[in-house]
Amino acid sequence: QTIDQFTSKEFVITDSLNINIQLEEKEISPGEDIVLSLLGLDSYKSLSELNGSITFDSNQKEIDLKDDNLIKIKTSENIESGTHDITIEIQDSLGNKAEASFTIEVKAIPTLLENKIEKQSMSPLELFDPQINLLDQNDKQIDSWEVQVKILNNKNKEIFSEIIKSSERVSFTIPQFSSPGKYIIISTSEKLQAKTEFNIAEVEEIEIEFDNNLAFVRNIGNVKYDKKVNLELENESDTIIVSKKINLDPNETKIIDLSKELPGGKYLASNAEEADFEQVPVLFEDDRSLFKKTTQGISTITGASIIAVETFSVIVIPIMLILIIILTITFSHKKIRKEVREVIKPHIEKERRKSNILSNLLKSSK
Repeated sequence: QTIDQFTSKEFVITDSLNINIQLEEKEISPGEDIVLSLLGLDSYKSLSELNGSITFDSNQKEIDLKDDNLIKIKTSENIESGTHDITIEIQDSLGNKAEASFTIEVKAIPTLLENKIEKQSMSPLELFDPQINLLDQNDKQIDSWEVQVKILNNKNKEIFSEIIKSSERVSFTIPQFSSPGKYIIISTSEKLQAKTEFNIAEVEEIEIEFDNNLAFVRNIGNVKYDKKVNLELENESDTIIVSKKINLDPNETKIIDLSKELPGGKYLASNAEEADFEQVPVLFEDDRSLFKKTTQGISTITGASIIAVETFSVIVIPIMLILIIILTITFSHKKIRKEVREVIKPHIEKERRKSNILSNLLKSSK
């Protein structure tokens, strides 16, 4: 026997808590809080009935639920930039729970600018190509940010300026005649700046070219060249070394006229101190004038080209000695004649007076 009977509406039994979890900001800066809001939390009489946990980058920890319905997660100043995963779970004593997952983006904050130099000492004509790196709060490289790059020489004068992207390399060929010493590369991006010193090494080197009777000696180094240069000239019977003392500033050229030094003819010319120097055929006439070899010195031509002949001193010194002897003898003769005149002068005066007296007597007798 049926006592009573009724039918109810459908209903669903769930183990989910009626709590809506929301992320306040999807992008944050290092050191800022990650803020989550819990909607519906106030429907529970006591928060002690609930407990929660949060997983941030695979690290899980318990959280305290507060009356302001907010959960704040403090991030470090050096947190890695990029995406981070967050999962939050809230559960009551009966095992009912609310769960949500989010992805946040941490901004990359430029923190350090560096000039990555592979060689501290460079030579002229070498490629100077440091990489300019911009690092964020976690020392992670930031690409494609604008960086102003300048290079100052050893006199603090700007010799290079360019805007490049971070993580790119500078491309700067050291000028051939850059003076040796300390140089500075300065990189600037917003408020960050990096200054790095590097060194330009000394290069002492000359280049020799022949054009028949003329030898062109050029200083292609970056310091003064003050040495002897030895030119080797070879003919069918002899090998002759012409040695010249030269003093050249960087990029200065001197011209040695071989026709002033050697008999004319055909020669094979080379640099005696450079083993792999290819011999150059030259032909010139004999122009060894004694007067020119005596008076030939170092004289400036246009610009930095100079004729340098050093061997004239071999002839000049003997001739100067001869001139000194002649002048000494001439001076000595003059002195002797003067002394003779001083000795005979009284006798001449005496004879002159006698002659005058005799002349007067003769006139009186007439």
